[in-house]
Amino acid sequence: MKISINLLPKKPKKNYMTVLIFGVGYAASMILLIAGIIIYQSIQREYDFLESQIDTTIQLQAIASENQTAAPNITQLDTYVDQLDGQRVSSIHLLDQFISQLPQRSSFVRYEYNEGGTVEITASFEENRGVSSYLYHLNKLPFVVDAMINSVNTESQGNDEEQQGHQFIATFSITMDMDMVKDIQGEVTAKAIDGKGEKIG
Repeated sequence: MKISINLLPKKPKKNYMTVLIFGVGYAASMILLIAGIIIYQSIQREYDFLESQIDTTIQLQAIASENQTAAPNITQLDTYVDQLDGQRVSSIHLLDQFISQLPQRSSFVRYEYNEGGTVEITASFEENRGVSSYLYHLNKLPFVVDAMINSVNTESQGNDEEQQGHQFIATFSITMDMDMVKDIQGEVTAKAIDGKGEKIG
């Protein structure tokens, strides 16, 4: 009678559960890391905006202090405020010009002004031809030197496949004639001051 004895150690069983837990933990860490980066960037942008607002407030306070020290004429101070008011109104006027050129069933999404007289606009269109129509009308504005399409992306809308539609999200770059923009600013400022004078009178 033969008796066999296996003195070799048994191979350890693979622990798939440990691998699974490690994989899930790693994926969750990566998701948290990406989310943290996105949140940090959002907070940083908000912080930069608030810092810019604070700097503007400090500059206005400095101007007001200088005016109080020099005992300025109230009329001159009113004129300065009216000029600032006029510049703000003219910016709104330019933005209104861009929005008014949008075709029907389209909407304004974003507006960003860059140094040097360049504006970037993002708008949503129900039809692709609305993108080219808007570009055509932008180039017709008197203060626009050049307008071009940067990108066009398609987004699906609706849950029902039969009723599902598409939106075309287009981004445009617009170069403006800053001399003409300043002329428009001057005209709007003058009208704003005149209008205020008429109300006071």
